[in-house]
Amino acid sequence: MKKKLNLLCAIIFAVLLLSLSENIYSMVWGAIEGGKAGMENKAGEINNLHPLMLLPDNLSSTSDSIYNEMTGKNVPIWQIQSMVTVDTDAPGWLALINTLLSFILIIFGIKAVLQFIKFIRNINRSDIFCWANVKLLRKLGTSLLITFATTLTSTYMHTWQLSQVLKIPGYSYNWLNPFSHSSLLLGVLAFVIAEVFAIGLKMKEEQDLTI
Repeated sequence: MKKKLNLLCAIIFAVLLLSLSENIYSMVWGAIEGGKAGMENKAGEINNLHPLMLLPDNLSSTSDSIYNEMTGKNVPIWQIQSMVTVDTDAPGWLALINTLLSFILIIFGIKAVLQFIKFIRNINRSDIFCWANVKLLRKLGTSLLITFATTLTSTYMHTWQLSQVLKIPGYSYNWLNPFSHSSLLLGVLAFVIAEVFAIGLKMKEEQDLTI
């Protein structure tokens, strides 16, 4: 039983790391590329680089194509997710908010990982159904939902900026894409498990008082 629980925790931990890895990788990659661009006097191109989330208006046809090296032919392509360099004329306060959101994402992402490690440690010590785990799961859920809210806010800010200066024929902006981030599901799941633990503990305490 304990081995199965540890295995499930390890799987959830891997999913948690993967859900945060894309954001952390993007930030580290952006910092590295920004440094390189600054040394090559191309900082403007990096500063104007934005993620682009789109939905095609029509899937039956497209005017875009991409070269397939395997066949030597061009194949149709729909630009669902990509990067675009465009001047959005973002004010300084907006860039400051983006930087602040990046730091919040890192801080609460690390907190979520540490809280889950403590939860696994308690399980390995056979401290499974206890109030300490309920608190850890609630803190984990809060950290994950904050990372999701941070990602959602940052993505919506970028999408809104792009929508003011860029319109692509045959495509619409995908405003629902951020909701596919797994931190939302994991955060809600952590709260659900915490409440299950809490209900079980309260029932146990009531039974002990009855006896």
